[in-house]
Amino acid sequence: MRILVIDDSPLIRKILETCLQRAGHQVMSYPDGVEAMRQLLSPQALLPELIFLDIDLPKLNGYEIARKFKAKPALAAIPIVMISRHAGIMDRLKARLAGAKSFLAKPFTTQQILEEVTNVASPNNTPAGAPTENR
Repeated sequence: MRILVIDDSPLIRKILETCLQRAGHQVMSYPDGVEAMRQLLSPQALLPELIFLDIDLPKLNGYEIARKFKAKPALAAIPIVMISRHAGIMDRLKARLAGAKSFLAKPFTTQQILEEVTNVASPNNTPAGAPTENR
């Protein structure tokens, strides 16, 4: 699976990249959503099948980036997993309203990352903010 990671923290990007690559996924990562969108909308871009998107980003926050992705026909169907240290009900609701399929609270484990990939990639995935044992 091709997975895009957008997070301004080099450490979080590295954790996600390492975990996902070890599980056999192709990973692209960017420190901000503006650069990621620029790359994704280029004619030769290979579109991801899943996006991990941080909420606290420079330039535009994750909610704004998610809304922009969902407004572009080429990107609208790509599932988004929002990741953030802010994990309250309002944060989860805002993520859902912005177009996220799921929400993963920081800090997270590698097992939770891989479970999110499985959950979001399956047709019967759990909506963002819904209670599960690892959220």
